[in-house]
Amino acid sequence: MFSNWNIFLNYKNFTINQEIKNKLNLYYQILIEENQKYNLTRITELNEVFEKHFLDSLLFVEQFQIIDQKIADIGTGAGFPGIVLKIFFPNIKLTLIKSNNKKVNFFKILSSKVKFKWCWNFK
Repeated sequence: MFSNWNIFLNYKNFTINQEIKNKLNLYYQILIEENQKYNLTRITELNEVFEKHFLDSLLFVEQFQIIDQKIADIGTGAGFPGIVLKIFFPNIKLTLIKSNNKKVNFFKILSSKVKFKWCWNFK
């Protein structure tokens, strides 16, 4: 379980609460489990995933307001930045676009376990 939440505190356009922490930890757990089947990412070490995938997914919101925006994550890979943005900004309308069946299956598993009410899977 990740504990170095201070890396998220130096930014003005997003905040982190316990619900977000829980979802990110669950996302990490599912990512690591499914990565063994689907080769979703080469970065798997806990701190690296939180810094290089989760935090990096949020850096552009320092320059752009995304509240209530429509966002398409084309070629989303393992859900970066799209899923991370949706966790932090639940009111955005997010479309994940991925042609790889293995990764679409990952999103189905992730959305069922994290209980994303907004998640549809497309091929």
